[in-house]
Amino acid sequence: MINRRNLECITCGTITMTRTGIGHGTIQKHKFPCPGCGIEIGLVLHLDQEKAGLKYDDPTNAKWADEQEEEPTHTVLFYPE
Repeated sequence: MINRRNLECITCGTITMTRTGIGHGTIQKHKFPCPGCGIEIGLVLHLDQEKAGLKYDDPTNAKWADEQEEEPTHTVLFYPE
């Protein structure tokens, strides 16, 4: 399963779609450089394997931007294992 969320860099405003593969653990941490300005953006995903649920912490150096009219021009893909 792939979970998609959009992030907006708080420094330059670049919007990036994150595509995160859901793993078998309970927590996933990912970091990447903003494609616009290079600042490090981080996200943490908590997984509840028993209830098949997931929850993100607030990202670092970015904010969630899920309500977008246009498809973001940048995409990053994370695999958990």
